[in-house]
Amino acid sequence: MKNIITISAILITICTLNAQEIIIPIEDGKPSQTNFNDTYYYKDVNNLLNKYIGTWVYDDGVHFFSITFAKILHHDLGDGWIDTKKKSDYLTSQFIYKFNGVEIYNTFDMSLPEYQRSIFMISGSNIIISENYLLMSYTEPSVKVTRSRNAFLKLIYDDTNMLPDGSGVELTWERFRERRRTLFTNAAAVDRTEFQIPANMVLIKQP
Repeated sequence: MKNIITISAILITICTLNAQEIIIPIEDGKPSQTNFNDTYYYKDVNNLLNKYIGTWVYDDGVHFFSITFAKILHHDLGDGWIDTKKKSDYLTSQFIYKFNGVEIYNTFDMSLPEYQRSIFMISGSNIIISENYLLMSYTEPSVKVTRSRNAFLKLIYDDTNMLPDGSGVELTWERFRERRRTLFTNAAAVDRTEFQIPANMVLIKQP
């Protein structure tokens, strides 16, 4: 029995010594994991996400939308059961949306439950299509625990009209491929309402 315990301890030590964190530029995507002892870190080594950080506003007199992006580093992509050896940098957000002056969403209100504050939380990580094009998964807050509708969000960064003071930078917002998921859960806990935030906007970077 003592020999078995000793051998097990040696094997665990060898596996631990062989394990390493492999850094992969986030824009390179996710290659197949060849050594399941390794941790894969999809790192924003070229700071491609940095241009999105900060506050952006859209206001056409009817819809008012203000969103603030922040970058999270070395986030565990696992849910406690799978992918626990995958880490990634990614964007998260907080925002306010008003329709005709009436506040619909305000995720800066930390007193709200998490499911009422979450949006653009990613299944995995943000996908960088090109230097100025970011793809994200999309949902909106709900008063219920689960929203059946989801979509993708395309963000296109455009600094062609940027002025010397840094103003004039735009962010094209395009929501697409909306669909309803079939959820095998308590029907009373599922929100099947339509999205409220406009699907297409051009937001302006704030100082």
